[in-house]
Amino acid sequence: MKFEGTKIAGQIEYELDLPRGILPRDDSEQNLLTHVSKIVERMMEENPGGFFNMLYIMDVDETAIRKILENKIPSETPSISIAKLIIEREWRKVRTREAYKNWETPNEDW
Repeated sequence: MKFEGTKIAGQIEYELDLPRGILPRDDSEQNLLTHVSKIVERMMEENPGGFFNMLYIMDVDETAIRKILENKIPSETPSISIAKLIIEREWRKVRTREAYKNWETPNEDW
């Protein structure tokens, strides 16, 4: 499935309680990653507890976050690695919604 930057950006803005339109609406994954990583870095500095609570609510993989914070991925900054996890998770949500948007609820008598 093609990367859908517009839908993913909107989903991330919603989940992280960001102003609508703050993230780029193009289909460049790198552009979105750059913006999200800056936001992640700021949120981690300003309110780490609240930020990690948001990640939990978003259902971002806790084990992967732990590995990132324990510096087991030394080639990237933690904010970039966490931004990748957020984008990946939100992309899965968008794809799932697209796959089931025309799904009809079965008859209740079943």
